[in-house]
Amino acid sequence: MSRTDGRAYARHLIDAAQHFLQSAVADYAPMTTEHRYYWTAISIELALKAWLSLVGFTDDQMRRTVGHDLAIARSLAEIEGLSFPDAAEPVLTLVHPFYMQGGFRRPNDVEWPAALLAQTLPFLTAFYAAISDTIAAVPPESVSAPATPT
Repeated sequence: MSRTDGRAYARHLIDAAQHFLQSAVADYAPMTTEHRYYWTAISIELALKAWLSLVGFTDDQMRRTVGHDLAIARSLAEIEGLSFPDAAEPVLTLVHPFYMQGGFRRPNDVEWPAALLAQTLPFLTAFYAAISDTIAAVPPESVSAPATPT
């Protein structure tokens, strides 16, 4: 697979991921816990794709290879050196099947625990900040990301 210098696109994606995560916890609009999980799922996808872009995946490659599959995005990002936070694993496991197949748009009988999401958000916030810092630290001539953020 050919690689590109995707720092600018990675910056755009991680900024959007941080925005979606902030919106998921904002109190400025009434939002169900399920909607908060949905916005969090969007943010996870964007953060993982930011990493993939940073290490050289093009948008077209991500569209064809990943789509909205969070498990594939995570696996590819981990192959490329990223460590997904263990504390966020339960949220990823819960949202993945619904997010990938548009399940958030259909009625479901899933229990969406607010406490679990609340416990996970600080870890995702720190994870996204570490990705953002890594993007900022990659020199222009590099198309491979440095060591994974922790």
